[in-house]
Amino acid sequence: MCSSPKSGGANRLRQAENKSIAERLTSEQRARFTLVANRAQERREQRQLLNKRRQQRNSNSSTRHTRAGNSKPKASSIRAWFSKLYLAL
Repeated sequence: MCSSPKSGGANRLRQAENKSIAERLTSEQRARFTLVANRAQERREQRQLLNKRRQQRNSNSSTRHTRAGNSKPKASSIRAWFSKLYLAL
């Protein structure tokens, strides 16, 4: 019968050894990996700091413009534009 349970003993695959990446590396490779990872972390931190400064600068400049009244005037509707045009004639 097709639906009868079968033993999986013949179908089992041999499992590879479970070693972490660090265990497979030599000491020189591990030192290089550490150096590269540390440099990447430093770049990541610098980028986050730069993004934070940009965000603060942009938020500060946008609040200055709104306080000073330099914000862009709101676009009026076409109907209002036509009424101004006809009133000017």
